[in-house]
Amino acid sequence: MSIISRAAADGYGCLSSWADLLDRINVFPVPDSDTGTNLRISLAPLQQPDITPTDLPGLLARSATGNSGNIAAAFLQDFLQAKNSNQLTTAAISGRDKSRQAVLDPKRGTMLDIFDTLAMTLTKQPPPDATGFLPLCKQLQNAVLATSDLLPELKTAGVVDSGALGMFIFLEGFFKTITAFQGATPSVSHRFKDKLTIVPTWSPIPSTSHCIDALLDTAGDQSGGTVRELTALGDSVVVSNDNSKLKIHLHTSNPRRVQDYLTSMGALIHWHDEDMAVQTQQPILIDRPVHIMTDAAGSLDRETAKRQNITLLDSYIIAGDQSCPESLCPPRQIYERMSRGERISTAQASTFERHQHYVSAIQQYKKVLYLCVGSVYTGNCFGRSVERCYPP
Repeated sequence: MSIISRAAADGYGCLSSWADLLDRINVFPVPDSDTGTNLRISLAPLQQPDITPTDLPGLLARSATGNSGNIAAAFLQDFLQAKNSNQLTTAAISGRDKSRQAVLDPKRGTMLDIFDTLAMTLTKQPPPDATGFLPLCKQLQNAVLATSDLLPELKTAGVVDSGALGMFIFLEGFFKTITAFQGATPSVSHRFKDKLTIVPTWSPIPSTSHCIDALLDTAGDQSGGTVRELTALGDSVVVSNDNSKLKIHLHTSNPRRVQDYLTSMGALIHWHDEDMAVQTQQPILIDRPVHIMTDAAGSLDRETAKRQNITLLDSYIIAGDQSCPESLCPPRQIYERMSRGERISTAQASTFERHQHYVSAIQQYKKVLYLCVGSVYTGNCFGRSVERCYPP
């Protein structure tokens, strides 16, 4: 595995461990509590050790889901084509440009600002090394903190943008591996303090839209007309291309009209329609004296875990060249693929990713009870002391 691939896997492991927090503070563009979930699904190919840079853009395009996932995937398709740290500046600029082009109505105060800051910082002081790691992280941290003043929705809720925070966590983990930085870093809770809890006076406005994710084969015809028409059919439009395929995300009140239009433009390879009315109903979290985390994700669905405020430690479902966290992979889809004769297997999360979940839990909660189920048989639990690795 190359240093870039290993750093990307480590960045994903860090991001994955804070996904529940990202869901809780998800306010923009709609408060549908799924930014962390969508980033975990969208970037899951990064934790597969045998994925080549050539295959990665296509895998990210097919895995990308939700507003945040599609924008992050657009950036990483180019950023992770760097072969070594000396190429990261050029790759960051290319990824930033691609992600901006994908968003039809870009806003200040989102993860796009993080990509801007990264490209600008690397341009001034490339390539990144251990001495430049903390200054780079400080620049990215400041960009995340600024989001709470740039978007009215975030300012009202009293939080930073969850997508921007997610990419900060990913990039910090990525560059820690790239630069071989050995020191301790401040925790996410310490860096962003009171910007990680929505103020009690805030309440979400229920959405009447549907969240659409689609993959369209245009047979090489990727005219601007397709994109321009989509802006009239919905908002939060993100469109990226991979060879002759368009990956499309948007929010619309008329999903049938969007589906008919896309079908008229090419072959619809993938279509996912989710009603956001339910998602924008913020769950009431149970505040327990002891926080529970468990690796029994196969026995406890994510919605129940979210209502009970339980942290799930996932393994991965592998189908062909695609992977997905087990608690985010609907059983119906697994059974449908098995009935078609597809080979489905499972894989454990890396020791690094599992460890990041431990670290995240002890940084967020005073007391944590880990109910070890599957890992007691594999030995993949508490391989070393988490307290000495990251200060609170």
